[in-house]
Formats: sequence, C-alpha cells, structure tokens
Amino acid sequence: MNKLFPKLFIKKIFWKFFISYIIIFAIPFSAILVTYITAQKTIRNEIIHSSSNSLYQFFSVVDSRLAEMAQINMSLLNSPLIKQYSYHTKEELEFPLFESYELKEFLKPFKQGDIDDIFIYYPHLEQIVALYGCLNSKTFYDAYYKDMLTYRKFTDIFTIPERSLKPTLLSLNSDTGNATLAILVSQKYPGWEEMISVVSFNPNSLKKLFKSADFHSNSVLMIFDNKNKLLASSQDISPDFNLSAYEGGNTLYYDTFGSERYVIQVFSSRAADCVYVSATPSSVFWSTLTHIRFIVILCTLLCMVFSFITAYYLAKQNYSPITSILRTISNKTAYVYDRKNNEMEFINNVLKNCMEEIHQLNNRLGTREERERQDFLLHALQGSYLSNEQFPDDVFLQHHITLLSDWFGVLLIQVEEIDRLKIPYTKEENTALLSFILSNVSQELCALSHQGFLINIAPMQYACIVNFNRNCEKKDGLDYMYSVARQCSGFIQQHFGIYTTTALSGMHSGLSDIHTAYKEAVYTMKYRFQYGKNSIITYAMVQNKTFHYNNSTDSKSAQIIMEYIKKGNSCSAGREVVDKTIALAGINENSALESLEFFRYDTVNSLSKIIYEAGFRHIEEKNDFTGQLLKAEPFNDFLETLIRILDMLRDYSKTIKESNTICDRAKTFIEKNYRNPNINNTTIGETLRISPSYLSQMFREQKGIALIDYLYKIRIRKAKELLSGSSLTIEEVAAETGFLSSSTLIKIFKKSEGITPGAYRKLKQS
Repeated sequence: MNKLFPKLFIKKIFWKFFISYIIIFAIPFSAILVTYITAQKTIRNEIIHSSSNSLYQFFSVVDSRLAEMAQINMSLLNSPLIKQYSYHTKEELEFPLFESYELKEFLKPFKQGDIDDIFIYYPHLEQIVALYGCLNSKTFYDAYYKDMLTYRKFTDIFTIPERSLKPTLLSLNSDTGNATLAILVSQKYPGWEEMISVVSFNPNSLKKLFKSADFHSNSVLMIFDNKNKLLASSQDISPDFNLSAYEGGNTLYYDTFGSERYVIQVFSSRAADCVYVSATPSSVFWSTLTHIRFIVILCTLLCMVFSFITAYYLAKQNYSPITSILRTISNKTAYVYDRKNNEMEFINNVLKNCMEEIHQLNNRLGTREERERQDFLLHALQGSYLSNEQFPDDVFLQHHITLLSDWFGVLLIQVEEIDRLKIPYTKEENTALLSFILSNVSQELCALSHQGFLINIAPMQYACIVNFNRNCEKKDGLDYMYSVARQCSGFIQQHFGIYTTTALSGMHSGLSDIHTAYKEAVYTMKYRFQYGKNSIITYAMVQNKTFHYNNSTDSKSAQIIMEYIKKGNSCSAGREVVDKTIALAGINENSALESLEFFRYDTVNSLSKIIYEAGFRHIEEKNDFTGQLLKAEPFNDFLETLIRILDMLRDYSKTIKESNTICDRAKTFIEKNYRNPNINNTTIGETLRISPSYLSQMFREQKGIALIDYLYKIRIRKAKELLSGSSLTIEEVAAETGFLSSSTLIKIFKKSEGITPGAYRKLKQS
C-alpha cells in the first residue's frame, strides 16, 4: 500500500504538471506565432505600399518635368517666329539674317529651371536654331555634341521613322548613369515644311531626382523609351534585364537576375512615350524581419523555460491570480511593480498607459487613411486610377468616402500672393498651414449643401472636388460652385491675406469624369492671361471662345505704330493706336487664348523691328521693352505696358527732333559770329535760351563733335582761306577769325593741322 501510494501521487503530480505546462506554453507561443506571421505580412505590405507611393511620387515629378518640356516644344513649334524661319531657302541662310538674332533672343526666356538646352531643326534647310545662334547641323554637332554621341546617332535623332502620339523621349548620350534626356516633338503643318523641336533635361537635375527618391538604397530606378531601350538609371543594372518580358502598366513582377531576386514595378508615362521601372531586391523586404525573427526565437525559448517553472510551481501549490497578473505584467512589459504601492492602482495605471498607446496608434492609422484618400483623389483627378466603373461607390468606400451622388465638379485654386503680415508663410517652409486654411474654408463651404475634398496638386495650386447631392440640378450646381469660389476667395483674402485665382469646371458624372472636370478646370485656368489674377473663371465663360486672328494686317499695324512714334500726332494717343491694331487683328471678347498670344508675339516682333529701324536700339537695350512686354500679364497689363512704351518712344522721337533743331540753330549762330572772340558755350546757350551744359551734351550726341571744337573748326577753316588767298599778317588773320592773339592761333592751328600758320602759307603759295 505504501509503495502504491507514492506511485499514484507521482503520476497525479506529473499529469498536473504536464497539463499546466501545455496550457501555459500554448497561450504565449500562439500569441508569438500569430504576431510573427502578422508582422511578416504587415511589414511586407507596408514596404510594397510605401515603395509604390514613393516611386509614383518620384515618377510623377519626372513626368511633370517632361510635360513642361513637351509644352515648351509645342509652344515653340506653334510660334509664328519659328514658322516664319522655315520659309527661307538655303541660299538665303548663307547671309546673316535678322531673324537669326530674333530666334536666339526668343529662345532665351524658355531656358530656365531644369532645362539644359533648346534647339529647333529644319530638315529641308539642314539648319539648327539654338540658344547659341543659327548653325548648320554639322557645325552645331561639332560645337556642342561631338563629345556626347556620334554624328550618325545625332542625325538619327531627327530621322525616327515612326513617332508615337506622345512626345518622344530620347537620350543625347550613351551614359545611362549620367544621361542627358530630351523631349522631341515634330510638327508639320499643311503647306509647311517639317520642324523638329528638342528640349533637353539637365543631367545634374535628373541625378538629384534619383538621389532624392525616398526609397531603399539598393533599389534601381530606370527610364526606358518606347523601344524598350534603357535611357537612364540610378545604378548599374544587370545586362540580362529585358523590359520586353513584362506587359507594362502599374503592375508588380518577380524575376531573378544573377543570384538576386527582384521585385519589378512598371509605370507608363503620361507625358512622354516612355516607361518608368524600378527593381528592388527581395532581401530588402526580409531584412526588417531579421530582428523580429531573433526576438521570436528568444521569446519561444524563454516561454519554454518560464512555462516549465510556472507549471512546476502550480503543480506543487495554489497561487494568487493578482500576484500572477503582476508578475506577468512585470515580465512582459517595461512596467515594474513596486511592492510599496497598491496593486490595483498599479494595474489601473498600466491599463491607462495601454489605452493611451492604443489612442496614439489609432491617430497614426487615421493619418495614414487620410494620406491614402488624398492619393486616391489625386489619381482620380489625373485619370490614372483604374477601377470598375460599374460599382463606383465601392471604390470610394474603400477609401472611407461616402458619396452623396455620382455628380462631381472641380474648383482649381491658384495661390497668387500671400500677405506676409497676416500669415507667416514662405515658399521654403512647410505648406501645411496654407493647406489647412484652404482645406477647412473650402470644405466647410461645400458642406453647407454638398461635400468637398481639397487636394494639393502642385506648389501653390489646389483642386477641390465637389460632390453634389442627388437632388441638385445642373444649373444649381454650377451656381453653387461659383458661390463657393467667391465666398472662399473673399474670406481667405480678408482674414489671411491670401489672394487666389479660381477656375471652375462643369458638372460631370462618374469616377472617370473627375479627370474630365479637372482638365476643364486646367484649361479654364489658362485664361487667367485674359481675365487677370485674383479672378473667378468658369468653364462656361471660355468653352465657346473661337480663334479670331488676322495676321495679314501685320504690316499695316506696324505702319500705324511707326507713324505714331515718328510723327507723334497730338490728336491721337497710344491707347488709340493700340485699339486700332487690336481691331485690325480681329481680337474681340470672344477670341480664344491662342488669338491673344499670337497678337502679343506679333506685336512684340513688329515693335522690335520698328525700334531697330528707327535707330532707337540704345533705348531698347536700356529699358528692355521686349522683356517687359513678354513678361506682362494679364492681357490688360500687356496692353497698358504697350501703350506706355509707345508713348515713351513717341516722346523720345519728339525730343530728338527738338534737339536737332536747337543744334542746327547753334551751328548757324557759330558760322555767323565766329569772328567774335568772346563767344563760347555760355554765350551761345544764353543766346539760344538753353542750358549751356545741356546744349553741349546734345550737340555732341547729334553732330558727333563738341560745341567748342566745332567753333575752333570753323575758325581754322576761315584762317586757312585767309592764309592761302590773302597777304594779311598772322596777327590780322587771328583778329579776323576770332582768336584773341596770334600765339593762340598758332597753338590751335598746329594742334589741328600739324604745322604752323606760316608754314601752311609757304606750302600753299609755293
């Protein structure tokens, strides 16, 4: 009996220990395992998601630069000055042309920011117009691109057989790590020769964009052209990499190059015919888990030891639940229990701290949701969000947006000026304060009857998407958008000193038409040149504008301007002259923006020719009239600047005429009174009732000689006549010609003629 009892006792203790051990070990081990698996998936998804956002933001910046370069190309090819140059023949280009200088000066304002070079190629002339002048294509290559690529590759740039509807992206050198990217646009108008415009991107700016990409250092960012040729990359990539193996589009691929496995992301450009690609080593995703894996193994071992000790202790005796909780808290967290304090207070404080940490975590999650919502709305505006249009509400619900209806409109807000006394904001500082003000004001005004979402789409530019309620009629919706724009502009101007220009789109239905509304707002914003800054422009105001421009009357307009400047008719003013030129060009209130641009450039071109033909080049170099006119915005400011310049040129022409008249009177006075030894600058000025210093300066400018030198010139000429044709003495000749003494005559005569009066007489009478 005594032998059996110990066996039963030991068996009971064993099973109690075993069951306790399994229960105690299973709970924390399961929690550790679930935590590890969840962390693995979360970290992987977070890295991929953050990588996609970072890459998309990087490629969006590059795309925006390419879009600006493409816009410059189109502006150049549509310029009348560029088109006019194509009318010349090769024989005409053998002699210097005024248009060459005009083209060079015309291209200079476009070279700014990240632009490295600009040139236009005329295939039928084999001529290149660039910032450095107008050169033969071979001469231009030898001067500027000989060290970058061969001449054959240089000429192949202009002989691409097939071009996409988008502008062509190409590289002007073969170094992908220091690539010189360029946008090429070809244009051929009916009845005109082909013209090719090339704008290159500064390689240092591209390298800075690569370095500034918020991404892993081991990743490679690449840019391919439409033929899957690598143009630029942030790092060296395996030669086995072939873009044609992927379908393209915003998709993830997995592939192995050498001994490394990569995650490939492909983005198609919207601005040019090219593709952006990123290659990220898969090891990047797992390096973050190395520390967690070590902690999991360590915690598992500790859990085994802790479970063994706890199970043995529980098997031997009973335990206090509160004491166990305190020990668990002390072992699993950074909170240490002091036995001097109350146990329940300690547990209460621990719970409060845990709730505070949960609250902070929720705030971070809310910030992340807001960032994802902003990215989704930005993609919807840009038309880059691919979704199932059959269930648009589900797409918005995924981003925590509840739609009132499927009708949308867009308010495009351009911040023009900020009163530094009312808001402490500069371009170098964070834009959070400006975004906060505009977001709260616009969204609160929209929420009165509908709802709105503000997105920062560019520096100092914002777009507010208005979602209308289901009962809103189209006319009421457009009126409401205008009311919101007016109230928002007035409120932020009065209270914060923020001056804005607002462009309103029409109303559209569906997720895809948000992009349509945004394009309408962007198109409307261009008419800021016509309506001016700090205005509210609706799409209805500009959509029916047509192209009205009569360029056949340019010579007549130039004649009117020339006549006004030279004759200075007092019955007319500069405003009347400008009104006549506008009427001749056919410009009216219903003219499209292109009409105004054409009128501006043609007027500037005509005025430049008139200034040079009239001999006013020095006043142009001093005042830079051309630069003032090209920078003047809006259109009314351009007209006012033009009127001011015309009046200035007219006054200057009038002053020149008056000065010529006064100088002729001074010349006549000297020729009649040269015998008077007392005449000088002062006596001549007093006689003509004009300041002597001003008279002397004006006489030198008009006649090319100083006033007193002209007096001596007349006296010497008369002295030479008397010396050669009379027997008067030197003293008598000096008295007859206005010199105070014979010594003065001899001194001035020798200085002027190189010999004395006596020697001159002997030479003439011999």
